[in-house]
Amino acid sequence: MNRNDAYGVLNGLKAIGPISLNRLLDAFGKNSVAVLSAGECTLRAVHGISRNAVDSILRWNQYFDLEKEKRIAAKHSVEFVDRESNRYPDLLKEIHDPSIGIYALG
Repeated sequence: MNRNDAYGVLNGLKAIGPISLNRLLDAFGKNSVAVLSAGECTLRAVHGISRNAVDSILRWNQYFDLEKEKRIAAKHSVEFVDRESNRYPDLLKEIHDPSIGIYALG
């Protein structure tokens, strides 16, 4: 799995909000793949992360269909742009708790 796909999965998990996502990414050095690959104990050690969020990450493929999401996006010419991408708007990076990604049309 690549970085952008991992960001897309994390963004799509319903049990995790933007503050929790930012805490997780901070704890894992902005490495979205590492967040999805982490074990239960490591995830639970991150301050402010709920049991539901940990469960969602550990079983993400039961809650989020990455391939389906990518097919739908391609059908509508939409791309998920993660905040580490050079296509992510600089001004959005400056706000408090920026989104981990945006959907771009075209």
